[in-house]
Amino acid sequence: MSVLKLYKEYQQKRPISWGLDIFTLLVEFFPVLIVIFSDGTYDQKEKSYLEKLIQNLAFYFEEEGFSAKKVKELQLSFSQEFDFLGKNLSEWQDSFLDSLKIYLQQNAHKKMLIKNTIVWFAQISIDITDDEQNAMDFLSQRLEL
Repeated sequence: MSVLKLYKEYQQKRPISWGLDIFTLLVEFFPVLIVIFSDGTYDQKEKSYLEKLIQNLAFYFEEEGFSAKKVKELQLSFSQEFDFLGKNLSEWQDSFLDSLKIYLQQNAHKKMLIKNTIVWFAQISIDITDDEQNAMDFLSQRLEL
């Protein structure tokens, strides 16, 4: 399924006011959620790092000329969508990963960013757990990273 098709399907269940370009960022960072929830917990450190990721996305939008108000709205919206997707991971996982795989076949230069972000989130704890390693291996194979 293309990112565009996923975007339309997602908007039917979650009416977001984002354009396709912003939604694509959500798709790109979706694998992070799989790593975060792989061990069955979502601790304060992981929450903090996810918020940092969202803040970094906001800096990108500031550079693109978005107003401070719009940036704050996007930060809140990203937080809400990551929260929703985390709680509904099993429902959305296949669609997001299928779309991301197709997207990466057309945008191979994004693979390293996604792989590095996945590893970064797995390394939040002192050691990468077996569950996190399994999630990273699964994502590497599924997305051909």
